[in-house]
Amino acid sequence: QIKMMKAEAIKTWALFVKVQFINTIHAAFQTGATVVVLGFDNYAHVPTCKAMTQRKRSRAVPNMEFLAGQELPPVPPDDWNSAMRNRSFKAKVMQLISRNVHHSFQDLKDKTVIIDFQDEPEVIGMPITLPSVMQMPQIETARRGECDIKAFSWSKEGETLLIESTDGDFIPIALVHLEDAERQGNPVSVILHRMKTNVTPAKRKREGGFKREYEYIGMQPILEWVRRQFPKAASPARAFASLVATTGCDFCMNLPQIGPSTLWKNVALVKHIDTTTAVGMMTALLTLYIKQFKTSAPSTQEIKASAANVLPTTKTPLSHTAYAQLFEQVQESHRVGQRIKDNMFHAKRMLAHVKNTMWTLQYWTDLHEFQDPLEGDFGFVRHKQI
Repeated sequence: QIKMMKAEAIKTWALFVKVQFINTIHAAFQTGATVVVLGFDNYAHVPTCKAMTQRKRSRAVPNMEFLAGQELPPVPPDDWNSAMRNRSFKAKVMQLISRNVHHSFQDLKDKTVIIDFQDEPEVIGMPITLPSVMQMPQIETARRGECDIKAFSWSKEGETLLIESTDGDFIPIALVHLEDAERQGNPVSVILHRMKTNVTPAKRKREGGFKREYEYIGMQPILEWVRRQFPKAASPARAFASLVATTGCDFCMNLPQIGPSTLWKNVALVKHIDTTTAVGMMTALLTLYIKQFKTSAPSTQEIKASAANVLPTTKTPLSHTAYAQLFEQVQESHRVGQRIKDNMFHAKRMLAHVKNTMWTLQYWTDLHEFQDPLEGDFGFVRHKQI
């Protein structure tokens, strides 16, 4: 997956395709790979609940007006970010890229380029056998939409899958995928090539910007580290992935007052709770909010005891009642600012958030076999088409 970013200096389609895609494919071959897959989202199978994220992004960068029947302009538009918000425009660009990649690599003899866009992937160069999920009849029912889940269809026992990672979701998905493959007796190897994670202040360039660096991350050592963090979890990878999802991703809203850093700082409080279930996740979030508001909610111990009493077998997941009590205490507290009170999820919204998290975990686990988020009790509802 390669983000369709464009530097301001690139003023032609030919240069855009060469710099962003042709050169990247050549660089991948230089790593020793014999098969390079160029993946694009197939919008026909992108989960319907992705619309939530699309709306949020469109508020920051409005969509450019472009209809499905239109042709691309002679040169890339100056307002590139706005253009990329329009799916019809983006699909046309993908088609342009696919044609040019096919032309550039059509004479390959000992290597293979694959365009994984819509329907059956296109094989260019040396023929290979596609994974079974991409062959008839499986491909007709497989929901291979986002590149985040498409990528792992290409993993194969005994070989290494190198992913050009442009999305943070690749980490939790890779961990779940590796863990499942091990349990099934078919271990795989996954490496992410991604922008370097800065745990120390970034280096500034002379002109005042930041130096962009990249790194290769072997996911197996990360999985072993996750197992050490969640030693009692039935599935450490899923436990970790559930916490990643619930703090905010494409399918879950950001948690008020509890971001990834705050959650991880307090992970010892919840690491022994089974957050792969709705009951467990609500328990964990209640625990974290009790800690967060400990100076402003005087009856947190009472609430915690109440939560323990409502955990078993209630149809409403977990300590819904207990969270509602905490919410009311925070709203009535004179020690909490009004902005924090306004942003805090009310009980119904928190319940929907937990269900959103459970769907996301299922999506990251089942990949192209995911359940439609609107067909189950996952906290998503359709308001209007966008």
